[in-house]
Amino acid sequence: MPRSIVAMLCFIPLITACVTQKDIETACLQTLSASTPVCRCDAKTNDTPVDPQSVIITPDPVEIKPTDTPIAIPTEAITPPPPPQPDDLIFDADFESGDLSAFNGKDGEHFGKGVYYKISVVDTPAEGNYSAALTIGSGQSTAAYLFTYNVPSTPLGYYSADYYVPHTLATGDWWNVWQWKSQDETFDKPIIDLNIIKNNGTYQIVMNYVPGGNRENPTQPIYQTEVIPFPPDKWVNITGYYYATTDETGYVEIYQDGVKIFELRDFQTKPSDANILWSVNSYASKIFPNPATCYVDNIKVGEIYQ
Repeated sequence: MPRSIVAMLCFIPLITACVTQKDIETACLQTLSASTPVCRCDAKTNDTPVDPQSVIITPDPVEIKPTDTPIAIPTEAITPPPPPQPDDLIFDADFESGDLSAFNGKDGEHFGKGVYYKISVVDTPAEGNYSAALTIGSGQSTAAYLFTYNVPSTPLGYYSADYYVPHTLATGDWWNVWQWKSQDETFDKPIIDLNIIKNNGTYQIVMNYVPGGNRENPTQPIYQTEVIPFPPDKWVNITGYYYATTDETGYVEIYQDGVKIFELRDFQTKPSDANILWSVNSYASKIFPNPATCYVDNIKVGEIYQ
C-alpha cells in the first residue's frame, strides 16, 4: 500500500478517440580427547605371598567422550538461483536490420514528444553491429519512446533490455527509462516505471509505483534496500518479470545484470481488461547535456508458462 510520495503529474486533456499509445503520449507533456585408562588390581590381600608375575591386571572399560568443541564442516556459499528464462519470445529487437523496422507496425512503434527528440540506429551495440540511440532535449517532459505492442498471452511476462548510459549524462529528480502502463487511456500514468538517477556521483535505479496507474493516485518511489550502483559507460542488462492481474495477486521483480534489486508483491498490476504495454524510453523534464543520448539494445518480450 502507499509509501513515501513523489509526485510526477502529467496533465492530459480529454481524449475522445484515442487509438494508439502514441496519441495518448503525444497529448501529454509532462537497486579427542579420551579419558586416561585406569588400571587397577582387585586381588585380595591375605597372608599368602603373591607372586607379582602371576597377577593379571585387567583395566575397566573406558568410555570415550566427544570433545566439547564441535568440528567445523566447511560449507559452500549459497548462491541464489538465476532468474527464469522465457518459454517463448514474442518480441525481439536487436536492430541488426540497421533500422527501426521492429518498431514500425503492429508489433511496436517509435515516437516522441516535447522540445526535441530523436530515435536512430547507430553502430555502438551491446553485441552485433547496431543499437538504438535515444536522444532528448531538456524541458517540457520530453520523451523518446520505443513501445512494444506484442503482449504476453500468459499472466507472467518476461521483459529485457540492455542500456548504455554515458557518465556525462545527468538529470533532474527523475529520468524514466522503462515503464508498464495500461492501454486503457483512463489509466494514463505508468503503473510501474524505472528511473536511473545520479546521486552523489553514483547512478542507481529507482522504481516508481502508481496504484492502478490512476492519475489521482500519487507516485510512490521505491528505493533499493542495498544499493547496487548502475555503472556508466558500459552495457548493463535490466530484466523484469511482470505478473499482470486485475486482482491483488500481481507482482513485479527487477534484476540488474542478473541480481534482483526490486520485488513488489500483492498489488493490482492490471487496472482493467485492457492490455499492459511496455516501453523502453528516455523521458525527463530536465537532462544534461542538452540534448543528451543514451543507448539501448536487445529489447525482448517473452512468455513464461506456469
